Amino acid sequence: MKISDLSKINIKDIDLAKIQENLLQKPDLLIQLIITGISFFILIKVVAGGLLEEKKVQEKIQELGKKVARIKAHDDLQKEYSQFLADLPPGLPTDDLMGRVTELAGEHSIQISNFSPPKEIKKKFHTLTILSLNVTANNYQDMVTFIRSIEESSENLRVDRWTSAAKAQTTNSGEAASAEEDKESVSAQIDIDLVKYSKE
Repeated sequence: MKISDLSKINIKDIDLAKIQENLLQKPDLLIQLIITGISFFILIKVVAGGLLEEKKVQEKIQELGKKVARIKAHDDLQKEYSQFLADLPPGLPTDDLMGRVTELAGEHSIQISNFSPPKEIKKKFHTLTILSLNVTANNYQDMVTFIRSIEESSENLRVDRWTSAAKAQTTNSGEAASAEEDKESVSAQIDIDLVKYSKE
């Protein structure tokens, strides 16, 4: 019988009782059919188990792929963070702060009358050093350029607070200057911050 002939078989024409009788008369054939059925069942189970195992492997591969992507993203972020820290200005050593401010004051004709010792405040990501001083300038223009030079310096300096007042200059004899010589000097109290970022 050819495989194409199987479609022509009518199930109603199959005599199950006769098939059963033939199988009982031939126990070897019955045993062979039982073994074949069991083997087929085992084969189906193995194939199904293999498909399930393959699915688990695919899921594991996807999970590991996601972990690799997260690790790569973390590494990229770590590199970016390290580069950001490396690009931060180093800041000025605390011991050099007063010297640098004095240098800037001299460049703009600023007189420093007194100052307090620098005070350090440690914070989570940076250390803040505060220097308070009293200064005098010949005019507001000199005072403004002095403050601007502090803000624009490359040493992470900034003017946190300042108050100023104008006062009439006097002659060497202590008398008020004449109208022609009259000039207003400017005195100011300034708090200068030095910022040093932590690179750890």
